Amino acid sequence: MLLLSGQLVSQIGDKFHMIALSFYVLKTTGSSAKMGAVLAASLIPSLILGFFSGAFIDRFDRKSIIVGTDLIRGVIIGVFALLFYFNAMNFYVILIMQILLSINGAFFDPAVPAIIPTIVDEKNLAAANSKHQFIAGFSTIAGAFLGGIMVSAAGYLWVFVLNAVSFILSAFFECFIEIPKTPGKAETKKPQGIWEDMKEGYRYIFTRQDLLVLLFMVFIIHFFVGSIEVIMPVMANIISSDGAKTLGFLPRLKI
Repeated sequence: MLLLSGQLVSQIGDKFHMIALSFYVLKTTGSSAKMGAVLAASLIPSLILGFFSGAFIDRFDRKSIIVGTDLIRGVIIGVFALLFYFNAMNFYVILIMQILLSINGAFFDPAVPAIIPTIVDEKNLAAANSKHQFIAGFSTIAGAFLGGIMVSAAGYLWVFVLNAVSFILSAFFECFIEIPKTPGKAETKKPQGIWEDMKEGYRYIFTRQDLLVLLFMVFIIHFFVGSIEVIMPVMANIISSDGAKTLGFLPRLKI
């Protein structure tokens, strides 16, 4: 429950942030291409680092990873809010900060499902995983809906402040998680480097045709969903004078 509570708070805050950021970039630059670049900066570093973040997570303390990355993201967005308040924000600062957030997400996102099997019994694992997925889907819908209303009612600054607080609250919840010690690879077989761990994982994937087909399908789906995510703020801005609020009411896609 502590893990899910932290996930809920931070993910809803993150959806607030992305809606506010999308419309801020669109409003200040008038360029949907630049807005797309910001969304790309939020995703591409995480995708690239995802090739080895799993091996990193297996070798280090997962609780420290999720608490640390949430705290770092809270600080980054807090600085973001300060720069916005002092009118020191520009397109390139936004890109840099989104890249830093994406780097942290590359380690936080896979660490959460990796922790779940260590803190619940095997008989409750399916239920715990379904709750984890429910929180992710609910956050996408509720975060978009409430985020659009929040941007419209309170403005960009308070959305950024709220997101910073959400990550710090998430880290606070996660500090109380107790993760039992389990034997690691170093205790069960001869220790190997992170590159060897990565090679072993990819060797397993590329020998399984079913996994390759599944990964290819996910890649194609995310490619087209990402394209739609870029278009939606532009459409909302066209059909309404209050684009952020309108976007909150539009259906959200979650894969």
